[in-house]
Parts: sequence; C-alpha cells; structure tokens
Amino acid sequence: MSGTRDAGRGVRRRLTTFLVACGASLAVAAIGAALWIAAPLPAASRSLADESVTILDRNGLALRSTRTTDGRHARWVPYDQIDVDLINAFVTVEDRRFWEHSGVDWRAVGRATKDNLRARQVVSGASTITMQLARLMEDSPRSWGGKVTQLLWALRLERHLTKQQILEQYLNRIELGQATVGVGAAAALYFGTSPNEVSLGQAATIAGLAHAPSRDNPYAAPARARRRRDRVLGSMQRLGYAPAIEIERARHEPLVATPRTPPFLAPHFTTRVLGWLADSGAVPNGAPIRTSLDLPLQTELEAEVRHTVDVLHDRGVEQAAAVVIDNTTGEVLAWVGSPNFWAPDDGQTDMVVSARQPGSALKPFLYALAFDGGATAATVLPDIPKAYATATGSYNPRNYDRRFRGPVRAREALASSYNVPAVELASRVGTGALLNTLRLAGFESLRRGADYYGLGLALGNGDVTLVELANGYRALANGGVWRPWGWRPSARGAALSTSGRRVVSPMASALVLDILSDPAARIPGFGVSTPFDFPFPVAVKTGTSRHFTDNWAVATTRGFTVAVWAGNFNGHTMQGVSGVTGAGPLLHRAVMATARYVSPGAFTTPAQAGAVSMPVCRLSGLRATPECAQLTEWFAPGTAPTRADDWEQNGRVTLPAEYADWSRDGLAPVAELALTPRRGMHALAHPSDSTSDAAVAQFKILSPRDGDRYAIPAGIDARYATIPLRATGHRPSAVRWTIDGRPHPSSRWPLAVGTHVVRAMTATGDTAEARIIVEP
Repeated sequence: MSGTRDAGRGVRRRLTTFLVACGASLAVAAIGAALWIAAPLPAASRSLADESVTILDRNGLALRSTRTTDGRHARWVPYDQIDVDLINAFVTVEDRRFWEHSGVDWRAVGRATKDNLRARQVVSGASTITMQLARLMEDSPRSWGGKVTQLLWALRLERHLTKQQILEQYLNRIELGQATVGVGAAAALYFGTSPNEVSLGQAATIAGLAHAPSRDNPYAAPARARRRRDRVLGSMQRLGYAPAIEIERARHEPLVATPRTPPFLAPHFTTRVLGWLADSGAVPNGAPIRTSLDLPLQTELEAEVRHTVDVLHDRGVEQAAAVVIDNTTGEVLAWVGSPNFWAPDDGQTDMVVSARQPGSALKPFLYALAFDGGATAATVLPDIPKAYATATGSYNPRNYDRRFRGPVRAREALASSYNVPAVELASRVGTGALLNTLRLAGFESLRRGADYYGLGLALGNGDVTLVELANGYRALANGGVWRPWGWRPSARGAALSTSGRRVVSPMASALVLDILSDPAARIPGFGVSTPFDFPFPVAVKTGTSRHFTDNWAVATTRGFTVAVWAGNFNGHTMQGVSGVTGAGPLLHRAVMATARYVSPGAFTTPAQAGAVSMPVCRLSGLRATPECAQLTEWFAPGTAPTRADDWEQNGRVTLPAEYADWSRDGLAPVAELALTPRRGMHALAHPSDSTSDAAVAQFKILSPRDGDRYAIPAGIDARYATIPLRATGHRPSAVRWTIDGRPHPSSRWPLAVGTHVVRAMTATGDTAEARIIVEP
C-alpha cells in the first residue's frame, strides 16, 4: 500500500511539473507574442518593393506604362484617392465587420473552427481584411500554422495602423486578375479610369474579383463576372451602402470598357529613363514619373527621322537619330534613337548614346581653344600639302574635296570646315590641350590619351555620342560654361543643375558662334544654297566620319540645341552623302520644328562680349590697306593686327614663302571670291615672291576664267553676286576691262544672267578674253 501511495504521489508531481512547465511556456509565448505585437512594423513591410511605372511627358501626357519585374501591373494609390463605393464594396465582400473588430473576427473564427474540425481540414478561413493583408505581406501558407501566423500579424497590424491605413495597404496589394495588383492597376485595365472615378457598378466588379480573380474575370468569363457583380451589389444594398435606385442603375452598366493598349511612346527615351531609375536605386512611390520630354515635338522629330531614311535609302542610309536640349534648363525635349524601335535587327540600338566618330563636328572647340590662346578669326592658316611626323608615321591631312586653298583665314576655315587648316591649328595648340577642352565640354566617351588620338582628334577620330555633342554645343551657346543635361522637368524654367565648369571664355564662344552662323563665311565650302539658312540666328556645324558611315549635323541657338545623325549601324558606307545632303536637311527641319516650341532667341554677339571690329584684308587677315579687298572682322581686346597688309602691293600679290610650292604647282588656290562657279571653285594663282616673273610673263585673265559658268540663287544679297576681275602681273588700275564690249571701270563686276565676253587690255597692248555664262 505504501508503495502504491508513493507511486501515485510521483505521478501527481510529474503531472504538476508538466502543467507548470506548460503554463510557463504558454506564459513565455504569450509574453513573447505580446512583445512581438507591440514592436514597430518593419518599414519595408508598409510599401510595395516593386511597382509598375507610368512615365509622362512634361505636360502630363502618358508615354509608357511598365510592368513590375515579375510581369505584373501595380500602381500604388493613397487611401484618400480611392472612391468610397470601392471601399464599401470590398468591405461588403471580404469583411463586413471590418470596422468593428480589432483584426480578428472571433465569431467567424469560432464558426470556421467548427467547420474545419468537422471536415478534418481547412475548409473555412474566417479571414478578415487585416488577416488577408498579413498573408499578402508575409505569404503565409493555407494551413493551421499559416492561420496562426495571420492571426498574430493581424493583431500586430491593428496595433500599429489605423483602419484606413490597413485598407490602403490591402487595396494596393490584392491581386485582381490579368496580372494586375491593386485597385489602381485594376481600374486602369478594366475601365480605363482611376480608383477615385469608378462607378458603383465598376466598384462592385473589381471587388468581386478578390475571391477568385481568374474564375470571375470579366475578360475570361463575362457571364460569371456579371453574376458576381450583381451579388456584390445586392449585398451592398442589404448592408445599406447604396440605395435601391443606384443599385438598379449599376446593374445595367457595361461590364468592362473596351481594352486599351498601354502607351509605348518615345521608346528609346523611356527605356533610358527606366535604366536611369534602376541605376540610381530610386524606387517609384506609385506616382507617375514626369519627364522633360515634349511629346508633340518628339512626334514631329520621329516623323522627320523616318522621312530622312526614306529619302536617303537609295544612297545607303538606313538609320538616323536626333536629340534636342533646352539650352537654359538642360532639359531633354526630344530623343529619337532610331527610325523604328521595333525593327528586328537593330531598331533598339539608341544612336543618341552610341559612340561614333563625329568628323568635323568637334572643330568649333579647337578654334575656341585657339581663340583663347591668342588666335583670331582673321588668323591665316595654311591650307597646303603638309606632312606631320607622328608616332605611327607620316600624317598627310586632306580636305573633304581633296583640294588645297592656300592661305585661309580662321573664319573661313571653320565655317567651310576645311580639314588641313584644322590639323595645323591642332599642331599649334597641342592635342593634349584639345583633348582636355573636349573633356571639359562633356565628351566623356573620349577615354584614351592624347597620343592615341593624335592630330586626327581635330577631325573627330575619337568616338563621341550624339547627346554629348548636343550638350557640348549648348556650352558654347551658354557663354562657354558646361552644365549637365537632364531628363526630369526643371522648376519654373530654371537650370536643372547650378554647378558647371568653364570650357572656354565667353569671348571665344561668341566668336565661334558668330562664325558658325555666318552664311558668307561658309560659301567657299558649301556654296550659297544650303539647308543651314534660317530666319533667326543659328550656329551650324556638320561632320562626316572618315569612312563615310556617319553623317552628323548640329545647330544651336540661344534657346535650344539640336543634334542629328544619319548613317548605318552596321558600318556600311553611304553613297554621295555629305553634311549638306545627308544630315543637313534633317537638321533644318528639326530646328524649324523645335522653334515652334522653344524661342530661338539671339546669341551674345562678339560686340556684347567685348570684341572690337576692324577692317582687314581678305587674303592676309592683316590691317587693311587701299590696295586689298577688305572685310570687317571681330577681335578680342589686344588681338587686332597692328601690321598693315604687305601681301598686295602695286597690283601684285606676294605670298609668304611657305606657299611657294602651292602657288607654283597650281593646287587650286583661292583668293577673294564672292560666288562659286558651277564647275568648281575658281582658281587664282599668285606669284610667291618678286622673282616669279616667268610665271606671270604671259598676260591672261585670272578671274573669271574662260568657260566659267555661274548661277545666281534667288534672294542672294547683292554683295555676294559679284566676281573679281583679275589679270596676271598688273595692278587693277593698270588694266582696262570691257564687258560685252562696254567699258567697265571697277575691279569687281555684278553678275547678270546671260552669256558674256570679258576682255582685259593693258597700256602696252596686251589683251586677253574670257567667255562666261551666268545662269538664273
């Protein structure tokens, strides 16, 4: 008996110990749960980690709507932007006692527990909206353990969030079919509207999707969706959320709107925007992303790019691109990376940011650097055959037309885009200094050293991007100060970035812009009729890569900069395409289109920058004398020539010795020409020194030459419609001229349409004659 009693007492002690341990465990668990519920919510749990993005232009027009990384549409909408009918519809369907309980509906839990025990599995969830939110946030399984997790999370959510905050989280996370997440994406997909503008019937349709978004989807099963909507409307009426008359009206609403194709405009640009957002780590908060792009301008330029390729297709041009930047703010206004984003081979190649050789388009920065170093627009540069010793051997630059023009002033050399003078200028300023200037101007694609590029850098042998080129010219238009461009809209027209760096001086910028906007200075290189004539001040430059695969053109005004490109991504050579015939027409149309949206404005003139004007001789660039043809040039203070011209004296032209071979060999020298003959530039030979009497012993007319054909473009200024009358070895005053038998007292003759006989006669009886034709 004693042993039996001892055994009984042992059992009771063990049971007591077990019960105490269980109670302690439960107490610890309860305390732990209470502490966990009281702990603040993780910040990340209160927002979506991944949302779809809607990109807008500067005026709020939709450019593109993207999906999340897992392919869904998600758009966060604040609670106060969700229509009350939509809120009431979800409460009716999912948790009609939502406003009464504290996260767990214990009445529903009791009912569900009884049903689940009877079925020996989970057949009824009793999930409140708060518990559903917990499952959406933590992805808990549909099991007893999952239900406990949801219950605890629901208590925690109710502890830290208001009912309105819980609904905002839930309504933005619930899956509603067709890969939509949240009421914002669902309202946009099914009805083309926003959650604050849905009708009662639309609200009921969306709420009806929450339980079975695939089975009750209006696109997949419209009859089921309509019955589900009507049941939701009936429940809303019974709960007093809407009167009978409104419910009846909602039953007759169309089930869904006609499906709309999401916008996908400015594809290269919006693709870049998504990339920039990803690179910066910026997480959209659900609000649309507004950009600086101007959609109407973008649409015009896309059409112009396609038109250019259509027109030049027979010349081997398959691609084109364009970019526009507001000079004041730095905003990108248009961005066209290729003619067709959907082309199967290379349509998604974005030429705006693809580095290629720009050819002569870099020359303005070379000349600006030289102007800051003391050179002037009247500085004469030799356009003659010359070899430069380089690390890779002898370098012999040539001009685009394979001709040499002898002494050329910097203004004409830059405006007419001569290569040989540019290389000479680069040899004087140094390729290291030029490369540094280009990098200051934002050409970050030039990553190699100066020795790698060599003197060819002056002719654009380094790869740069179209947007770098545009923003570099923007620096010139902004007084020589470079600032970064941007894709977000500025605040009230202010610059996107106040930080900048000086590239060249305001004086050098003003001189370069004055040259590039001078139509007379570009006549020798491009002729009198080009696509670069505008009704407002525009500085223009073109460039062609060495192998004729890339053709560039850039124009800057005070208000904006446009850069365009035409060529081939695959490197195939274009046929007979230059800056005038290739990218030039596209540039002209793009500039005129942009001017309808942004005022071009007026440049800072050289005079406003502090320059002084002085007459110089056209040939030598020296201080003008009565014996030379003159023009007026701008000079920075202290740089005007003090030496009077001594190249033209007593009716003879004496060139420096470096031009002797050029003059003697007749390498197409050019002196003062106002008009270009149809058959090519007129050649005017000059004796190189006083010992060249043999070269001028035979009296002949040098200008015009026998057989020349001229054309007078409509509207040309009268000062350009004249040609010089020149003969060998005599002062102009010592030669008597007749035109068609009538004496002509001047050394210049205004052209007139027709066939003409030009005769020259000296006092010693020497005569010469030239027959020319002037076409309309």
